[in-house]
Amino acid sequence: MSNKKLTKSEIFMKSKMGRPKLPKGTANTVLFAVKIAAKEADKIQQAIKKSGLTKPEWARNALVNAASS
Repeated sequence: MSNKKLTKSEIFMKSKMGRPKLPKGTANTVLFAVKIAAKEADKIQQAIKKSGLTKPEWARNALVNAASS
């Protein structure tokens, strides 16, 4: 066993922090950012709540459906 003292950065780097990495090809890679009016946001929040989906799931479905029609 080595008696070498670890530096603060070496100690920090040894700890597993954050989310685990996703397998290659499974992560979403494109981000859409949209600004909307407060009235629109209220309607959208109600639709999201009614759907039972998360906000990203709902938005993804809405965008894909709109692009398909």
